[in-house]
Amino acid sequence: MTPNVSFVDPCYAYRMKEGEKMDTELAGRLASRFEDEILRVAPGQVARLVTETVGGTTLGCVPAVEGYFGNIWDICDKYGVLLILDEVICGMGTTGSMHAWQQERFAGQISRLSARLLGRASFLSLGFCCTRISLMYCLLGLVGWHMAIHSRYRDPSP
Repeated sequence: MTPNVSFVDPCYAYRMKEGEKMDTELAGRLASRFEDEILRVAPGQVARLVTETVGGTTLGCVPAVEGYFGNIWDICDKYGVLLILDEVICGMGTTGSMHAWQQERFAGQISRLSARLLGRASFLSLGFCCTRISLMYCLLGLVGWHMAIHSRYRDPSP
């Protein structure tokens, strides 16, 4: 990992509560810690936050408490931090909506997704990214179509 990477605590109510009775208090405290980390590093120097909307293998598929991602979205918007959501495990209808972030009523600028084609027992997976149209136009203006619309084929199957 590069030395200019910073980490913040995950939103995991079971282990992270420090006397908070309400989940909204926990969401506020953890969001404040995220903002404190941005201020520690220096506003304008934090490029992105990459996070799982539902904590996958590290937390056992546990969603963040209600209100957490709304707070995070506001902070990212305030400081111009790109919010990248990892929905490889929890997206594509797994949580009851097409994307897990839809239940919290916010959206990141980029979502990483994966889907099995032909049902759950399929070995044919498709990984992809979704982005906001405003970010796509920004990329197109910087690097052009040949770089902004780019894909690679990688098949890990034997």
